[in-house]
Amino acid sequence: MDPYMLRRNIEELGIESDSDTETQDLSNQRDKRTGRGPTQMRGIWGRRESEGLIQVTCNEIGQPDDKVATKLSNFMGTIIRDKMIFPLTYSSWHKVPREIKNNLWKILQTKFDLHDSMKTWTMQKFGKKLRDWRQLNFKDQRVEEAHFEYILKYWSTDQAREIS
Repeated sequence: MDPYMLRRNIEELGIESDSDTETQDLSNQRDKRTGRGPTQMRGIWGRRESEGLIQVTCNEIGQPDDKVATKLSNFMGTIIRDKMIFPLTYSSWHKVPREIKNNLWKILQTKFDLHDSMKTWTMQKFGKKLRDWRQLNFKDQRVEEAHFEYILKYWSTDQAREIS
């Protein structure tokens, strides 16, 4: 119960409260923290074409090397977590069809000015984002039930156990 409402109910009912109990209730509720939620990158998804592309510079091996790298990486995570863009039914990143991977690359290019040398890095990063998204003890409301059931069944197969 909300600490304010708890105190208010006690006062309205004329109940003498045990201050230790009330303090304990308040301290227990402070321990429960809610997170900030998943990154949505609204500033990037909502960018208009007239604002231009976000410039990304990369080093000699195709990795972004400026402040925009974090934004790029977080944005890639939002793409992988979007069930309308990327279904969770693939057993590994290597089995994702090339056309879907190319679609992911095109989505990135609509928001960021990426050099072609960065494509390898971005595909590796998408693979990592996918592995992070498919953790076993995790069920998010944004994951379609059928996709989650499929991947759970796959993880229980001998083939998946051999790979991991």
